[in-house]
Amino acid sequence: MKNCACKKPDFMRNFLKSEDGFSLLEVVLSVAVIAIFTGYALQMFVVSANVNGRAKNMDTAASLARNALETLKAQDALDGAVLSGIFSDGFIDDSGGVEEVYYCYDKNWNKLPLESAEPLPDGAAFLQKTLIQDGGVSGDPVYMDITGSSRDMTPGSGELYKISSAVYAVGSSGALTELAGFATEKYVPMW
Repeated sequence: MKNCACKKPDFMRNFLKSEDGFSLLEVVLSVAVIAIFTGYALQMFVVSANVNGRAKNMDTAASLARNALETLKAQDALDGAVLSGIFSDGFIDDSGGVEEVYYCYDKNWNKLPLESAEPLPDGAAFLQKTLIQDGGVSGDPVYMDITGSSRDMTPGSGELYKISSAVYAVGSSGALTELAGFATEKYVPMW
């Protein structure tokens, strides 16, 4: 057989025949470069995990706050009995025309028993606060019944409520940082 036309270049032949190996300096530099790039990659994973955790908390907080508003908006009345039925497992503070409903959660979003707004129980990581405030009397609303006919309602025949719900992160010193909050108004006709 003839020699193959594709001969290895001289430097490859010399490299493969060489028994010198790598110097200690080359090995140390290679390990240092790999360590630096690995350190940056691991740091990016840690930062990404922290950002994802915060995003999950904000998403859960927004969902809880929005659900509280939607639940209240769906009610035909917003008196104390209705609120006690809706928020039976929360702490309700009824003082001066404002109903305040509190829920407390641990870091995994499990509800914690709450007997008052302060102090928060041990392990509290999040606090949800929903306010229902009597906003006074609205103007001349029009009532539409299911047949499509309407009738004017006289002023003063209903109540306007201002509703807000917010979820806060509880800091180590007890300081609250708002994660999500929403507000709306609801008119409740009285006839």
